[in-house]
Amino acid sequence: MVRYLAETGFAAAATGGGRLNGRVLASGSDWVTRSAAGSQLDVRLLLQADDGVTILFRYGGRASERDGLPRIEVAGCFDAPPGPYDWLNSVQAFGLGAPTPEGIDYRFFRFK
Repeated sequence: MVRYLAETGFAAAATGGGRLNGRVLASGSDWVTRSAAGSQLDVRLLLQADDGVTILFRYGGRASERDGLPRIEVAGCFDAPPGPYDWLNSVQAFGLGAPTPEGIDYRFFRFK
């Protein structure tokens, strides 16, 4: 599972393939295309592991309301350099986001 709180810059992941702890760097981009049905998300951000390795995380999805509550559904993948985090390159992540007072709290999971 990867947990990413959009505004605080925290990311952590733990899976059977390895472990990643670090932070979200200030660079990156997100595109939001809004329509009456909801929003399309296209996000790219850089994670920096505690040991200094930089990993690209890309995800996209939809944000809408369901039963009057916000619903954010996303899927993403990593682009890690060769080394201790290259196991992330085979991960297809999927997750949900929820608004919080600090930003968006994303919880990502992987298929096994």
